[in-house]
Amino acid sequence: MKLLLNRIRIASKRSILSPIMLIMVLLILILSVLQLTIPDKQKSAFIPIAILNNDTNEESIAAVEELCSMKSVFHFYEVDSEDEMYAQMAAGEVATGYIIPEDFYINSKTSSKAREIVIISTPAAGALSSLATEEVFSRFFRRSAKLFTEEIFEEEGLIRSEEDRMLLYEIYDEKVSGSEIFAMKGLEGGEYNDNTRTEKVDIPVYKFAGLFIYTAALMGIMAFLSDYDNKIYLRFNLIEKVYMTLIQIGVFTVPMTAVSILAFVVTKARFNIWWVLGYMFIMLAVGILIGTVFALLPIRSSRSSIFAAILPVYLILCFLFSGVLFDLASFSPLLKGLSLIFPPSFF
Repeated sequence: MKLLLNRIRIASKRSILSPIMLIMVLLILILSVLQLTIPDKQKSAFIPIAILNNDTNEESIAAVEELCSMKSVFHFYEVDSEDEMYAQMAAGEVATGYIIPEDFYINSKTSSKAREIVIISTPAAGALSSLATEEVFSRFFRRSAKLFTEEIFEEEGLIRSEEDRMLLYEIYDEKVSGSEIFAMKGLEGGEYNDNTRTEKVDIPVYKFAGLFIYTAALMGIMAFLSDYDNKIYLRFNLIEKVYMTLIQIGVFTVPMTAVSILAFVVTKARFNIWWVLGYMFIMLAVGILIGTVFALLPIRSSRSSIFAAILPVYLILCFLFSGVLFDLASFSPLLKGLSLIFPPSFF
């Protein structure tokens, strides 16, 4: 037991005084402080769309009010003049605008007198401009369709009295006006209820934590192999060697895990402590496996030197496959399979 405790003390001093270990601890603490001190940023939650309504008809006014009060990814709002709309476009505040001409609604049933809605769109609008146009015309179509229906019924002689006309309006209002003929139901909802939302630039502290925990385990393997090359474990039996391997890797991995959990708590990152601890034990197991494989290799040269030569390249690959720089979800199936060789991608 005294020998075991002595080895734990020596290994602990080695891990605490390791420059790489100190750098990783300092870096994750700095990242945590940065995450806390980055100011909140106001970001628009809507795609702003300007509307100039020159039509004084009640139906046109109601359609515009409906657009401006809807809750979707689009934020429709009214402007008072074309000059105001163009000024906002020039300032980059809005990318799409619609101008409703005078008497648009009343003349919409007759093609010879129809007035066109003017659509003004900047290159920044992109494909979303056509989606906004569908929203605009769906609202006006539901209202102007009543005029089309009335005209067709009159031509066919189906409206013989004012009572017939009122009955038509009643049926239309009940069966048509309440339906979403061309409305984009997928964009409707209460998800967006303000013009802006507050968000903060995300620093993937948890990704760095996963990478550093595994790096600490690799450093423990290096310490074990160095002692192995120096014949320190020569008189130990197999169980004692496994014990010492666990100690060497553990004194590096456990402190790094503790620092990572502290960073998660400080930054209020979403994490499950059992998953973090489970990941640590997985890294311990992986470390013991790698250390055992290197210890059993039938080679005469220094095992720690060979591992030290491979380690920088392997750490670079671990960094690339950790998800810090690249989104692993966008990788090809081949690269996703390859990432399984690098445990930081699990975190």
